[in-house]
Amino acid sequence: MNVVFRESPFVPDPRPDREPYSEFNVCTLRPDILRDVFGADFGTSMIGKSIEVQGEPWGAGCRGLRGGIGISLARQVRPAPSAQFAAGTRVWVPPPVVLPPARPVPTSAEIEANIARAAASLVADEERRAEGRMRAACVEQGEKALANPGNRVAEAIGKETHACLEAVDGRLAQEAPQQLQKAQACVRQLFKAYPDGPAGDFDGFQKGWDACFEALQARPAGASPAPPTPAPAAAPVAAPPAPAPARATAPGPTTTGGADAAAARAKALQDQQQRAAQDTLATQQKSAQDARQQAQKAQVCIQEWLKAHPDGGQSDPEGYQKGYVACLQMGLAQPAK
Repeated sequence: MNVVFRESPFVPDPRPDREPYSEFNVCTLRPDILRDVFGADFGTSMIGKSIEVQGEPWGAGCRGLRGGIGISLARQVRPAPSAQFAAGTRVWVPPPVVLPPARPVPTSAEIEANIARAAASLVADEERRAEGRMRAACVEQGEKALANPGNRVAEAIGKETHACLEAVDGRLAQEAPQQLQKAQACVRQLFKAYPDGPAGDFDGFQKGWDACFEALQARPAGASPAPPTPAPAAAPVAAPPAPAPARATAPGPTTTGGADAAAARAKALQDQQQRAAQDTLATQQKSAQDARQQAQKAQVCIQEWLKAHPDGGQSDPEGYQKGYVACLQMGLAQPAK
């Protein structure tokens, strides 16, 4: 049972099927207390009267948005002959309603700065992911080539994989200016539709951001680094030449032991080279996996950064810049070896 006051305005509940709140009220779990003090028709007889209440704050137990006093005994409430209180008596007064100041309209220079920062962040994020995909493709092709080496040496396959990985950096550097132009054009259209950035319509802005990111992922396919190719499965291996018939001679010292030793040394050398190539590929695969994980961490950092500064750094430019630099350093940091 809640008792509301004329001086305490109602505040609508977000759910339309629930009763509105009031700034301050009195509540009790025992309606019989009000019946004993104010009569059986207390629901109407209390209207317009002044009361005196003594109790403890119930917080969320009462539907008072700012506060509420709960009563559980009849002696805690009584009619007051007048609303005039003695000097020095603390009287509750509704707090003043302070409206936040209107956000200033961003200037063209601020919009351009936001576009530049957002485009650079978008390009850095997509570049980290693209690097992870390209390096993973090089390692995968190297593993396939090593599984079907044909007549190629494992060391040569490892060199091809290493060259493929080095070509990734060259391609990313070559395409960086074009990617930045695409990102700036897309982000410019995004800020044109959402001048307040994620502060106005976070969901709509995020969808546009994702669309810009997908557009950057459509990289030209012609400049891809060439990964090592596995040997064709059907390629025949040349058979060793047949030995020429030898004239029979008398039994002498045998040389079979020397040939077997040479074959064993060649086999050991080949095994050693294959193990070295496998170790190289494993190291490169781990580096690619670490790069993908680093990119994921940077993406999470950027999302948290945008949520923490929905106004694009207007209210806290220093914190906005620090968060941007932190996410950028996280993406560019080298994984621990």
